[in-house]
Amino acid sequence: MRLPSREDVLRVAARHWPALVVGSACIGIALAVWIDVPLWTAAIAALVAGVVGAGLDGPRRVAALALAVAALGLGWGSLRMDALEHSFLVADLDRTGEAELVTVAPARSSAFSVRVLAETRTFRGRELHERVLLKLPVGRSPPRGALLEARVRVVEPSPPKDGFDERAWLARQGIHVVLRANDWRLVGHRGGILGLGDRLRERVERAVGRGTSGVRRGVVLGVVLGEDEDLPVAARSDFRASGLYHLLRVDKRVQRTGLSSST
Repeated sequence: MRLPSREDVLRVAARHWPALVVGSACIGIALAVWIDVPLWTAAIAALVAGVVGAGLDGPRRVAALALAVAALGLGWGSLRMDALEHSFLVADLDRTGEAELVTVAPARSSAFSVRVLAETRTFRGRELHERVLLKLPVGRSPPRGALLEARVRVVEPSPPKDGFDERAWLARQGIHVVLRANDWRLVGHRGGILGLGDRLRERVERAVGRGTSGVRRGVVLGVVLGEDEDLPVAARSDFRASGLYHLLRVDKRVQRTGLSSST
């Protein structure tokens, strides 16, 4: 079998340049996990590739454009990784104040608390955009995308217990602090594309709820929406033991088993 020549590769690149550009951006963002490049360095590299590409033609120009986009993706990804590793709220540990938050995931309930991932919008009058783990008292649970107001206390994640390290689990998601609230108020819902997604999920959940219930409903929601919140702990354990748990969490990169097993 004849290996493709350099001309063949360039010809294919020129024909499918949109896919090449998108793929280059994805590669650049993925490389940011291992390579940390300042945004200004990536911008200069992208500018150089763009200037060089302007003097070329055909497939070579497409290749230069792909390199420029990959450099920008690497710079943006590095900036995002730096943001995930930094926390403004760490300086407020053990402090209490009024906060505005929006929930970004389904809430999980245990015998001790309701836990939900949220984004802090404001704390003590200061605007923020930092993800946190919000712990609420047992009882009602806020829906995904809910805009909440609560008086919270900033605390550190729980130490390792029973084989679960909350600090490490949260750190992998760019979360460094936990907010504890004794009460909360629902004041609205997020809008935009994310808000539209929340409403679509609610419609799916209502449609599923009309025809199923119990464990069956939880399985359907897990397969369709990638959420296992409605499944009993025993059922989730059975799926893990059978090696089929990925069917319930197909759209999640991080399994949130800790939320249901720790307090």
